[in-house]
Amino acid sequence: MHGYLAAELRNITFVGEREAAVDTLRGFAQFVATDSRAAERAGTGKPADAVSLALSDKPGGAVRAFRTFDAALGRTLEINHREFRRAVDRSFARLTPFGVATPVVALGVALLASAGMRLRLKEYAR
Repeated sequence: MHGYLAAELRNITFVGEREAAVDTLRGFAQFVATDSRAAERAGTGKPADAVSLALSDKPGGAVRAFRTFDAALGRTLEINHREFRRAVDRSFARLTPFGVATPVVALGVALLASAGMRLRLKEYAR
């Protein structure tokens, strides 16, 4: 299997992600199967049946299958987005102490470097 759904199924990391990803795959498979049935009906001279199946929001219809797939995909994406936001928030929380300390340390380093350079420059000025 290839593509984004396959990649997602190979990279299950978070709680609830596997179930959502499997539901997404099932929904996609159901949509593809329904779409194939509609195409088959169109190819066998039943265009009205094909259109009816392709536009149906009833169980077994392509619109219903797509909505099911789309809802499962939305759940899968939401799990990943939620965990991404949590990771970013944790990272920023870990950087909070550096907000004040970093400029102070950088200023100290600059002042010490400047003092050291002045001493060296005075030696060469003689």
